[in-house]
Order: sequence, then C-alpha cells, then structure tokens
Amino acid sequence: AGPAAATPVPPAAPAAGAAAAATAATAPDALVQRVDSLQAGLDKANADLAKVRPPEWLGRFTFRGDLRYRHEQIESSDSVRVPSPGQPAIGELDRVRDRIRLRFGGTFRLNDTMAVTMRIATGGEDPRSPNATLGDTWSRKAFNLDQAFFAWQPSEAWLVRGGKMPMPWTRPTWDLFWDNDLNPEGLAVNYSKGMFFGNASYTWIQERGPTISRFTEGATDLSDPTMGHVQAGVRYPLGEGSALTAAVAYYDHFAVQGRRPWFG
Repeated sequence: AGPAAATPVPPAAPAAGAAAAATAATAPDALVQRVDSLQAGLDKANADLAKVRPPEWLGRFTFRGDLRYRHEQIESSDSVRVPSPGQPAIGELDRVRDRIRLRFGGTFRLNDTMAVTMRIATGGEDPRSPNATLGDTWSRKAFNLDQAFFAWQPSEAWLVRGGKMPMPWTRPTWDLFWDNDLNPEGLAVNYSKGMFFGNASYTWIQERGPTISRFTEGATDLSDPTMGHVQAGVRYPLGEGSALTAAVAYYDHFAVQGRRPWFG
C-alpha cells in the first residue's frame, strides 16, 4: 500500500493572549481621557460656584431674632373714679389684650477681638417693654433701636463694651429692681476668670442739652444725670450643671437730686 495521505493542518487562530494585550494597551488611554473629562467638569463647576459664592466678609455676620405672641388677661377687684363733667364715673381696671414682640439683629466681627452688635425691636420708646399691643385699628407698629454697641475682648477674661448694651451687671433671674428688657447706655467692663467675676459701668441716664436750671425741679447741679456701678462675685459649681452665685454690688446716681430723669 502506498503512503497515507497527509492530513491538511488548518491555519492557526490568533492567540487569545495577543487580543488581550491589544485591549490592555488601549485601556490606559481611555482611562486618562475619562479622568481628564471629569477633571474639566469639576473645574468648570468650581468656577461657576465661585461666581455665586458670597464674599468672605459676609461670613463675619451672625444674625438672630425672635417673635413672641402673648395674650394678657388682667383682672382686678378694684375700681377707680374717673372725673368727668357733670358727675363722676366709675372705671374698671380689668383689661384683656394681645401683644407681640419682634426683635431682630446681628453681630459683625471685625477681627478676633472686636465686634459690633445691633438690634431693633417693637415696643415704641418704653425702655422696659418691647411689646406692641394689637387692636389700634390695625395701625402699623413702630420699630426702634434696641441695642447698638461695640464689644472688645482683648483676652478671655476681659470684655469691654460701649453703647446701648445688655445689662452689664449680674443679677438674679427674677429681679424686682431691674426689668428684663432694660438696655443701659454707656461704657462697661466685665472680668471673669475661674469662679470669680467683677463688673463695672458708667452709664448716661439723661442728656440735658444746655445747662439751664429749671426752677420747678429745684436742681442745683446742672450736669447730666448718670449712674455708676461696681460689682464683685463668685460662682461656685455644685455639680450636675448647678452652681451657687453670690455677689455684692454698689450703684450710685449722680446729678439726680431735685430732678425727674426717669421715663414717663
């Protein structure tokens, strides 16, 4: 028998490793293009955001405010005689009224040690009440300057303020002498370190303008009525968020004899 015929060998297929190598060679280029595209989009977003981002100085403002609605029902067993032409009349002291208080203000920090605070409030000119009574034929309610002062804190222990400011002395939560809404006007220094604190102030009560004596008042001192105060105290911690506060204070009024430098 003759020699067997040779079986033809098919051509070899491309190796799988070669295809994978070609794909791997193009992958880094595609990834780089994708990263570049994402970075370009991020840069554009940052640029657009910078156009609408508030200026740096606006971050130094801190705003605050509050609104209170209060219903009052005042009942009294007394009555008062109201003189009128012809015959006397009897007036009752009972009263029912609704009141609102709106306060709004803010603090602008000039630097690490100096800040300026301003606040407006309803209530007219009464220094003891920022309330506005509802029911005056729907009239508009007045706003007035409630606080306006600078605060300088050269260190953690010391604070110096000047202007129309919150009460610069420490007082009990319930105080029959100082009304909660009083904002004295003048200069004050406060010190606090550890358990000890001290306060001092010099405030103006009335600016009289030209120093002309009023005979009906009988005043002999023509200077402006003012008030000074000093105070020293200690806060002793009792634990669980409680503390005992004790203080002694001295208040002195100047140039008020024979005058009436009080509101109303």
